[in-house]
This record gives sequence, structure tokens and C-alpha cells, in this order.
Amino acid sequence: MKYCFLVLGFFLFAVSPSQNRQIDSLRVLLKADKEDSNKVNNLNKLAWELNSGNSDSALILTDEALVLSRKINWQTGIGSTINQQGIFYAMRGDFPKSLTSFLKALEVWNSLGKKAGPVRKARTLGNIGNVYTNQGNYAEALFYSLQSLKISENIGEKKSTATNLGNIGLIYWHLKDYSKALDFLTKALKQNEKIENKPGIGQNLGNIGILYVEQHQFEKALDYYMKALAIRKELNQKNEIAIQLGNIGNVFYELKDYSQALQYDLQSLKIASEIGDKTQTAIVLGNIGQVYTQKKNYSEAEHYLMKALSLCDSIGILAYKMQHEHSINELYILKGDYKNALKHYQRYVATKDSISNEANLKKQTQTEMQYEFDKQQTADSIRNDVQVKEELLKHNQALQQQKIYTFGGTIGFILMLLVAGISFRAYSQKRKANAIITEQKLLVEEKQKEVLDSIQYAKRIQNALITSEKYIERKLTEIKKQH
Repeated sequence: MKYCFLVLGFFLFAVSPSQNRQIDSLRVLLKADKEDSNKVNNLNKLAWELNSGNSDSALILTDEALVLSRKINWQTGIGSTINQQGIFYAMRGDFPKSLTSFLKALEVWNSLGKKAGPVRKARTLGNIGNVYTNQGNYAEALFYSLQSLKISENIGEKKSTATNLGNIGLIYWHLKDYSKALDFLTKALKQNEKIENKPGIGQNLGNIGILYVEQHQFEKALDYYMKALAIRKELNQKNEIAIQLGNIGNVFYELKDYSQALQYDLQSLKIASEIGDKTQTAIVLGNIGQVYTQKKNYSEAEHYLMKALSLCDSIGILAYKMQHEHSINELYILKGDYKNALKHYQRYVATKDSISNEANLKKQTQTEMQYEFDKQQTADSIRNDVQVKEELLKHNQALQQQKIYTFGGTIGFILMLLVAGISFRAYSQKRKANAIITEQKLLVEEKQKEVLDSIQYAKRIQNALITSEKYIERKLTEIKKQH
């Protein structure tokens, strides 16, 4: 199977490339510029414009910008220029130099603190993560990429957010978690489409195409690759054009359309050679060798495969060397040259063993990373459980308190009813007693009245009797006087 190579994760840059800005006009501006920050910015802009076609000139210009930034003690210029140099080194496949540049830029931003601004720091963090991805250090890659994503989201920097989403998708691609990879890349694509970021759209389309290749959905992959290539051509991004042409060649190879595969591979080789991209050149040379092998043009196949091996040895890319050693081994078997076939098979095994040792280290790193993820998820889970338990406890306490209030209210209500009942009963009894007392009082009063009436009656009788006696006595006295 032909080696399918990955489009590099997208780097975050401070200088916005603009095809509308003419290189000549920048050079005119530089001639008139004073030794100040404007000249630093224009040097970096011109370096970016020249980067696709003339890498040496681009680096020379950034060196000049760096010297001037230090001369005028402009720390922001120093950080931005070093960050841009890191991108240029990464585009050339020189990841050790690229990482060194990005880490130096990060030191500048950290020393400036808030003066640096969150955008610059987020870009550099994302670039560091991208380098670690390409070096196979996925734990560090995810660590820096997530930091960059967090800052970008917090400040509403949509372009950087999209870039980080895409780069995190590539990390999961390397970890063979294609579901998560596609999820992040799709989110990145939608974000870039919203802000009409064409370079980002091209990057996302190409990387989604690679995911479909991994899943042997070649027609879908070809569709995404073609869309990505159209955007790269529109933007005149030569590095990316070379990569997309090579990827399209790979798909046609898998579809056994070797004529189409050769056509796209040769176009990729031409551009990669022109811009000095040695890694891409080494890959495509080997791929062309494989195409010629399938077309049974063994002399051409041997020519391209040997050139690919030589270049792989010179730049030290073991993964591609292993693939090409295996391809030339198969070629010599087809030619009946078993001596050379054995020699290259032994080299293939030796290279594979070297990669296996590196892979073991990567696997250990991935295991450690997974451990950290699991630990974090466990911590989050425990924290959530504690929170849920606390909320449940509060809820239960509230329910218990409510029950107490309800129970107390019920008891109070019952007691109130009892008191009311007792009071009513006492009142009823008192009322009844009062009625009896009143009745008895009335009876007594009636009896008293009867007695008093009797006494009065007797008294009246007595008075009547007394009156009669006095009358008799008076009459007797009168009679005596007459006699």
C-alpha cells in the first residue's frame, strides 16, 4: 500500500499573507522606512510573501527584522519575528529549530505579561503544540493546543479557535481515534467557513480527506482533496499545493488508476523541488517509484526509489525510509535480483526496529497521556459526584426540615384543636353551670319573693288588725267620756 502522508497542522501566524499586496510595493516601502517598528513589520510581511518560492530570502529577511527589533528594543517585534521564523522552519520540516523558535517566542510573551496580549501568546502556544504533534509527542501537543484553544475561545478569536480545533483533530488522527478527529476537524471547517478563512478551509478539507483515506473511503477522500487543491491554487500556496497534489496521486494509486497517479505525483515533485521542500520531495520520489513498479517500468522505478532513499538518509526521516526500503525490496523480487532484494529487506527490518523503539516511546507517552486524561476525568467525576451528593444532601436536609415544619405544624394544629376542644368543652360546661346557677338563682329569687310577699301580706294583715284595735280603743275612750 502506498504511503499516505499527512498535511501538516495549520500554524498560527502574526502576519496575514495577502496575495493582493505586491512584493515590489513592499520593497519600495522598505526603502523609505526608518529604523523603527514599521520597518520590522514590513520586513516580516515581505518574508511571508517570499516564503513559498524562496525560503532562503524569507529567513534572511526575518533575521534582519530580528536584528532591528533588538536594536530598537522592541520586544513585541522580537517575539513576532521569532514566532514567524518558527513557522518557516516547520514548513521546511525542521521541527527542532521550529520548536526552539516557538519556545523563545513564548518566553518573550511571558516576560511581557499582559502587555503581550492574549492573541500572540495563544498563537505561539498553538504552534508549539503543532510541532509536538509532528514530532509524535502527543501528550505535549495536546497540552499546548488546549491552552491555546482556551485562550482563543475566551477572547473570541475565531480564527485561532478554528486553527486549534483543526490541530487537535490531527492529534486524535495520530492516536487513531478517527471519530474524535473527524468531530474536531468538522468543527474547525464550520468555524473557518463562517469567517471565510480560505487557508483554514483548505487545510481542514485536506485533513478530512486523509481521514477518509484511512477508512478506505477513497471517493469521499478524493472529493475533499480536490476542493482543498482548488483553494490552495486560488491562494497560490505552493507548499500546500504540492502536498495536495501528492495526496490526490495517492488516492488514484489506491484506485489503481496509475496514469492519473503518476500525473499528480510528477506535478507535486516539480513544485516541492522548486520550493526546496525536501521532505515532500522524498515522499513523492518514492511514490513515483511505486507507480512505475505497478506499470512494470522497473528501471524508472529503481531510479526514483533510490533517489528517495538517498534523500531520506540525508534528512533522517525513518518512516519514509522504511516504506521506500520495503518498496525497493519488492521491486528487486519482481526483477529476480534476490541479492539486492535481501539487502534492502534487511535494511527495511533494521529501520522498522528503530521506528519500533521510537513507537514504544510514543506508546508510553500515549499511555501516560491516557492516564492523565483518565485521572482528570476521574477527578472531574469525583468532583461532580461530590457536588451531586452535596446538592442531594442539601435537598434531603431541606426535605427533612420541611418534614419537621410539616410535622410541627400538624402537631401544632392538633394541639390547637385539642385546646379549642377543651376550651369549648369548658365553655360549654361553664355555660351549662351558669345556666343551672341562673336557674337556681331565679328559683331562689322566686322563693324569696314568695316569702317577701307572704311577709308583706302578713304585715298588711297585722297592720289591718292594729288599725282595728286602735279604732276600738279610740271608740271606747269616746264612750267613756260621754258617760
